[in-house]
Amino acid sequence: MTSSVSCCPNKCLRKLSMEDIIYCEKSLKTEEQTNRRNLILDYLHKHSKPVTSGGIETKFFAGGKSVCKQAWLLAHDVKPDTFQWIYKEFRKGVVRIEHGNLGNKRPTKKTKDCIAWLDFFVNCVGHHQPDQPVIHLPSCFSVRAIYKQNGRRKQQFWL
Repeated sequence: MTSSVSCCPNKCLRKLSMEDIIYCEKSLKTEEQTNRRNLILDYLHKHSKPVTSGGIETKFFAGGKSVCKQAWLLAHDVKPDTFQWIYKEFRKGVVRIEHGNLGNKRPTKKTKDCIAWLDFFVNCVGHHQPDQPVIHLPSCFSVRAIYKQNGRRKQQFWL
């Protein structure tokens, strides 16, 4: 079963060989998400110029051939919504996209309390090794038993 994918009335996608498409796709797919976005943003900065009507004109090349935007997106396997988001950032003048969760994720109070209790428990019950910076817990403690101890501590705290 074959499916025809059309890009534009000029059928720019037909200009590209399978090797061109594979090369274009791999050039972005081997990168992390943030790096992919920055590569696309960098491409827009290098291949765009302002036009007299006040807009921006971008030339799209794939495999050394001039193609339409749809063919470029298909060859690089970039979703149109993702491209639109990056294009909006480009229009704002953004030069580099940073990862969205950078520095925003902080542990909650419950998580901090749990880590503090586990640290206290291990330091009190564990056997410190003189020749290594590790602490061995007694063999009678399983992970489940330790969490039960933590649960009892919480119940005692609230009583």
